[in-house]
Amino acid sequence: SIAAPAPAMEQRDSSGLIIIDVAYGKGELSAPNRRHYVRFILSRASMEEYVYTEYAGTKVFAFIPDSTNVFPGFKYALKGMRVGGRRRAIIPPELAYGTRGRHSYGIGPNETLILDLELLKLDP
Repeated sequence: SIAAPAPAMEQRDSSGLIIIDVAYGKGELSAPNRRHYVRFILSRASMEEYVYTEYAGTKVFAFIPDSTNVFPGFKYALKGMRVGGRRRAIIPPELAYGTRGRHSYGIGPNETLILDLELLKLDP
């Protein structure tokens, strides 16, 4: 197995980002300049309904955190994560879509988001 169960502990930083590890990965450590392959579900915290997912079936999101236009909280959620790991990040609006929201996803202004994330692999 490439993951180990994690204790139900949350980490909170000064920005308000909350990270809850569900399973610790046993693979390589996330690095911002490498291509990441992840599955994720993005939800609105206010209603706990998903607004976007790349988790169902074989769909995988591939990106390089340092050179991809994803919201800051998504990048921060990967810090310290290892391949095989799963975590939940509760992302304040300032690290998500802020005062503008993302209407194409049904995300209004100043929405807190929940990101459920699994790191599948990294390119060398």
